[in-house]
Amino acid sequence: MIIRIKKESDFNKSDLVMPYSLFPYANYSFYGLNKKIFSLYKTGNCFFSKYDDSIQICSETINDDQLNDISDFIQSKKIRMVTAKPEIASKLANTLDNNNLSYRKEDGYIFEINIFDQNNPDVLITAKHKEDFRQMAHIVCLANSNKPNFYKEKQLYRQYYKRASSHYCRNFFLKENNSMLGCISTYCETKDYCVIGGLAVHPNFQKRGYGRKLFVGALNKLASESKKIFLFCYNEKLFKFYCQYSNKQIAISKILINRQSKSFCEIIKKQLFH
Repeated sequence: MIIRIKKESDFNKSDLVMPYSLFPYANYSFYGLNKKIFSLYKTGNCFFSKYDDSIQICSETINDDQLNDISDFIQSKKIRMVTAKPEIASKLANTLDNNNLSYRKEDGYIFEINIFDQNNPDVLITAKHKEDFRQMAHIVCLANSNKPNFYKEKQLYRQYYKRASSHYCRNFFLKENNSMLGCISTYCETKDYCVIGGLAVHPNFQKRGYGRKLFVGALNKLASESKKIFLFCYNEKLFKFYCQYSNKQIAISKILINRQSKSFCEIIKKQLFH
């Protein structure tokens, strides 16, 4: 049976296994247990968090009853993405397959950024207006046109606007001749740390160095604020790119993504320290 946790006295921090509970949406102390943006659940001694249409399993072990409970939860809540310890994710994938729910498995890599290029000029603009978020959503969808149905532009726009309005993240973009070239975002910002991701460049302006300019510009801005910067990656090309800025790989986790997903799962999969 799945129980929603409504107060902190109902669990111990040690119940949330590191680093698999580093997913930004699992940071209960940041969002609070009673806010709509985040919820924490348990089935037996297995804990998992939910944010929008994704969940993070925060336990080291899981039994068959718990697998079935979480599988039912995924189906009833229309969960698009699951992140967990690799062994747990593989077991859950088999359970989901047995229930005719098809999810593909991907490896995810968690980094802490610790290599910086200070020579990059600060040319980023902070997105503040609805039109900024609409253009960002459009660019992300264009840049990922090889993934049909993975992103949905209107829903992605609402995600950008919602997160920015909640002050949990910032969004930056590059502009030239009144055209937005690309964008990047932060998530789960506090005064001490943040997650960076959502890097996208308009197809018409790719392979001109704008992606690096966006990424390095955002890193320098955050580093100047003395924040620890974390990111999560499951894309091989981005993995090689991010390794230029980090020699501190924290962990590997497994991601399950619904093959038939037609809604916005996330801007990019990320993790952070708590």
